[in-house]
Amino acid sequence: MNTLTYVFRKLAAALVLSLGILLPQAHAAAEVYTLNGVAEDGPLAGGLYSGQFAFDRALLSGIGDESLMLDWIDLEVFGQRFDATVMAAAPTASFFDGSLLGIDLVYDDGLNGFAFVSGFFSLGDAYFAYQSPLGEGFGSVAIAPVPEPSQVLMLLAGLGLVGGMVRRRAA
Repeated sequence: MNTLTYVFRKLAAALVLSLGILLPQAHAAAEVYTLNGVAEDGPLAGGLYSGQFAFDRALLSGIGDESLMLDWIDLEVFGQRFDATVMAAAPTASFFDGSLLGIDLVYDDGLNGFAFVSGFFSLGDAYFAYQSPLGEGFGSVAIAPVPEPSQVLMLLAGLGLVGGMVRRRAA
């Protein structure tokens, strides 16, 4: 292996490692999550709800029960859009020992309403409840983090390095 190739490889490895270390520190600690679900019973069974929300994990101590106000939330429930400004109280995310248990929020316009309730012991316990003039019902909630750009960049860099090694071995 010639010296130029060796130096190039070392520089490329250093660049990939520094991007993985520096990029997460270059932005705020806000984490974005998606939520999706289907009403499982009641008169609106089969109705969909989905959305995204964010919170600043840096505000957590990671010890015991904690609650953080959401930085923002954008929901679509049964075809209607909602944000934090129309909720009965400020939407929050609930945690236990730093693990997300779900979000807590309530919307009620006097005729229709819904609530997202965090889990008691795990994120899998979180649920959705609604009321309408037709009746009440419940549904489950699936919540997942949105990958950060630095994670995607590291994945692509790793795939590129593996592809380069495979190509070199094949040659």
